[in-house]
Amino acid sequence: MPALLAFILSLLLPIAWFLSELRGKPPVRILLGFLSIASVVFCTWAVTGLLATINYNAEYGAATSDLIKASLAAIDRGQVDRVAAAWRELGSRYQPTYENRAGYPDLAAEATCQIRGEARP
Repeated sequence: MPALLAFILSLLLPIAWFLSELRGKPPVRILLGFLSIASVVFCTWAVTGLLATINYNAEYGAATSDLIKASLAAIDRGQVDRVAAAWRELGSRYQPTYENRAGYPDLAAEATCQIRGEARP
């Protein structure tokens, strides 16, 4: 609901600003102009944050999917020790905080290569 309200305001404010430029008094025009620009900046900020979150989710999902597939394939081949060693190393190196993403996609890619017996990227 808040997103719908923000969307409606981001549409209506510029229209109201345009109409006030034709007939409105200066204080009304200035206020509507300021609010219109502020709503565009806010919507741009919100969409940018949403796209960044979607990108992070895609990176994490792809890295995790590769790691799981490589782990299962190695376990099926009887390389349980290799899988356990890679997971232990990943667990010791992965230190997430609220400040950053802890490089999980890179760490997962390294663990995947270790499980497959490939050179690390």
